[in-house]
Amino acid sequence: MVGHRLPRLMGLAETYFYGAADSGMVASGHLLKTTPMGNALWSGGTDGPEGSLLVLGIILLLLAALLLIYGRKRQKEQVLPVAV
Repeated sequence: MVGHRLPRLMGLAETYFYGAADSGMVASGHLLKTTPMGNALWSGGTDGPEGSLLVLGIILLLLAALLLIYGRKRQKEQVLPVAV
């Protein structure tokens, strides 16, 4: 199962490949070096990309999409008549 490993893989890629701060911690020995630029609200500042408003917007869009997709299915299942 990849589901529970995905956050770890994303954190490793963010920290060791891209060199970005992961929850405010910068690791040594990373492949690329990134530095936050601009307003900390948009770049995440020293907390890393997951601390930015852009990520919050993406999460809210994904939540809305999931509610639309799975909310409709649940409503359709409740409307179906039960055969006796």
